[in-house]
Amino acid sequence: MPYVVNKGSHWQARWKLSNGRWKAETQKAWTKGAAKEYARRMEEDARRTPWATASPAELPYLFDYGLTVLMTRTVSPKTQKDQSAAWRNRVAPHFDGLKLNEVAPVDVRSMISALDGAGYAPSTVRDTYGLVAFVFTTAVSDGLVAASPCIRISLPRRRPEDEISPASPESVIAIARAIDPRYQALVQFLVATGARIGEALALKTEDVVQVPRPAVRIQRTLHDDGTFGPTKSRRSRTVTLPEWYVRILESQIAESHSEMVFPSPEGRPLPPRRFSGRYWRPAARRAGWEGVTPHQIRHLHVTQLLENHVPLTEVAARLGHSTPRVTAEVYAKWIQPDDSGAADATPDYSEIAKS
Repeated sequence: MPYVVNKGSHWQARWKLSNGRWKAETQKAWTKGAAKEYARRMEEDARRTPWATASPAELPYLFDYGLTVLMTRTVSPKTQKDQSAAWRNRVAPHFDGLKLNEVAPVDVRSMISALDGAGYAPSTVRDTYGLVAFVFTTAVSDGLVAASPCIRISLPRRRPEDEISPASPESVIAIARAIDPRYQALVQFLVATGARIGEALALKTEDVVQVPRPAVRIQRTLHDDGTFGPTKSRRSRTVTLPEWYVRILESQIAESHSEMVFPSPEGRPLPPRRFSGRYWRPAARRAGWEGVTPHQIRHLHVTQLLENHVPLTEVAARLGHSTPRVTAEVYAKWIQPDDSGAADATPDYSEIAKS
C-alpha cells in the first residue's frame, strides 16, 4: 500500500515495486495529496509491467547485458569507451542487482530524478537515458522482454544559457597570436567554419573543393587515440569558406607537405588531445585566456551567424546538426526574430485603391 511521509518542509512518496522492494521520491513542491497520488500511480505502474518474455531464470542482469550491448555497438572506440563509462558510473548504481524483467518505468524515472537532483547537466541526463532506452530496445529485439520500460519518461529540458559559453573575439585573436605559428591557420579555420576541433584536424587536402566556390567537405573526425571516425551526426557536409580565409588556407596547404591540412610537426594526423595539451592550452595561458576551449570558438561562430540573422536552416546545415530544431534548442538565447526581409519581399499593392 503506497503511503507518504512528512519530511518537515516537504512530503515524500513511498511505494512498493513488483519485486517487493520499496521506492521513495521527494519533491519540495508536493502537497500531501499530490505526494499520495504520485505514490499510488507509481505503485500501480509497477504492478502493470509484464515485461518478460523469457523465464526469470534465463534473463540476464541489466548491468551485464547493457555493458555487453554497448561494447558491441557500432560506434567509434572513443564513443564506446565513453558510453561504457557512463553505464558503469551513472546507470549501474540505480539498477544494482536487477534483471531485465525487474526494471519498471518508475525505476527509470527515479534514475532521471536522481541524476537531475545530483546536478548533472540536462544534456548529460538525456544522454544517459538514451543509453538505457537503447539497451532496452535491443532487449526487445532480442526477445528477452516484451516491452521497454522507457515509456512516459519526462526529461529535463536543455538550458542553453547554462551550457553555451562562446569565446569572445578578443580571446580568439589573442590565442591565435600566442599559439605556434603552424596552427594559427587552424584557429582561423575554426572561426571561419564553426567546425569541431576533431573535424578540423581530420581535414585532408582532398577535402578542399572549389565548386561552386571555395569550400571544404567535412566527412570525418579524428579521435584522441589517433583513429578516424564519422562525424558526430554520421553525415558529411560541405562548408563554404569566407573570402578572407581562402588565401590563408591555400598557404597552409602549400606549407603542410602532408595529406593532412593541419598535420603534426611530423606530418601525421594530430589528435585533438595532443593539440590541446601541447599547443592550445599553453597559448591560452600565455594570452591570458586560460580556460577558453576550441569548442567555444564553434559557439562564437554560431552566435555571430544568428546575430546577423543567417537563416536557421543554413546555420544547422553548416554545423552538421541533424535538424534546425536542434540548433534552435541549443542556441535559443541568441536567436533574434527579424521579419524585415518579409516586409521588403511583400509586393507593392499601394495602387489598388486608386483603380
